Amino acid sequence: MDQGMGAVAGHLARTANDKNGIEKDSFARSAFNRYYYSAFLEIRDVLKKLDPSWSKPNHADVPRLLLDATIKQIKKEANKSAKAGLLNHSHAQSLITRSNAAASELAALFDTAREVRRVADYEPEIPVKTAGNSYSLNECSLASAAAWKERVSTQSKTLLRAYRELGLISV
Repeated sequence: MDQGMGAVAGHLARTANDKNGIEKDSFARSAFNRYYYSAFLEIRDVLKKLDPSWSKPNHADVPRLLLDATIKQIKKEANKSAKAGLLNHSHAQSLITRSNAAASELAALFDTAREVRRVADYEPEIPVKTAGNSYSLNECSLASAAAWKERVSTQSKTLLRAYRELGLISV
């Protein structure tokens, strides 16, 4: 999993603190961008573990993969395991519910992050708001963006655990 993008983003944010005007805006924008890619690489790694055919997801497809494909697979296998008596019904439903919540959180996070990155990259006319050494873009603080990767990691563990428990992966 990526460690470098987050470090680069932090460096860009700290550098923005020492700049003024357009340079401050540009460094802060670049920090948002790198935090996005740090989260994207984390989620891509998880998707690859869940299904090797998802090793190179289109950025726009990530929420659909999370909400549709992963949950469909978990529901199918959990219900099949419950019918076969390998899991009790309530545990199967709990796996589905927890996985659905994790996938929903990941999809929402990814939609937000992708939109912030899009604005950072393609809409320079929308300024990064600054307050001292704090930055925000599109109503998202840089501190929140810095947490994207960790949030991906936390929610991904639920999906990976469900896939392992259902025998869909061995990792």
